[in-house]
Amino acid sequence: MAKRYELPDAAWDLVADIFDEPRRSGRPRTDDRVMLNGILWVLCSGAAWRDMPERFGPWSTVYNRFRDWRSRGTFDQLLLSGGQAIDITYAQPLLDEAYIPGLRGRPRKRWRWLLADKGYDAEALRRYCDRYRMQPVIPLRSMKRKPKPGLPRLFDRPKYRQRNIIERMFGWLKENRRIVTRFDKLAKSYAAMVSLACAMRCLRHYFSYRT
Repeated sequence: MAKRYELPDAAWDLVADIFDEPRRSGRPRTDDRVMLNGILWVLCSGAAWRDMPERFGPWSTVYNRFRDWRSRGTFDQLLLSGGQAIDITYAQPLLDEAYIPGLRGRPRKRWRWLLADKGYDAEALRRYCDRYRMQPVIPLRSMKRKPKPGLPRLFDRPKYRQRNIIERMFGWLKENRRIVTRFDKLAKSYAAMVSLACAMRCLRHYFSYRT
């Protein structure tokens, strides 16, 4: 039986091929599953690498394996699609880079709605949505506005309620203390931890186990 924060057998069987590497000459390679479980322990506990339990081996070995997998993009391969937390400053650049995977053909570049909270109530972002024929579902902030010609924008309240899916996702991510406290100094290391956390959440959809 898997210990706290560790992958059960069924989940490991599903992702083992992603972490497998060709054997090289020299010293035997430390077991990939042990290394991944050590990384998960750091991710979920939020502790420093040096405080890792001895059952995972030397902390430096686990960290070096994490760094190798991070550089290879291994954690990103665990996900079918990526997601990024955004801020109003980066909203438009992020939307320019976003693609929606489909069952057939090439990924879609645009979508029908853009759901966001009041923090994204900016006229520039609304004009961006108009340009690409997207409907912004963004509540208005309590502030004085200049009157504009034409009909007022409608706010789709039932559609806006679907935003709770994203809020729940952030709540799930915050279960991992390493992400909440953001101890990683390198942005690419932090991004790798976020990808790993999202992948583990996806695995929980298939296997009912507690972390």
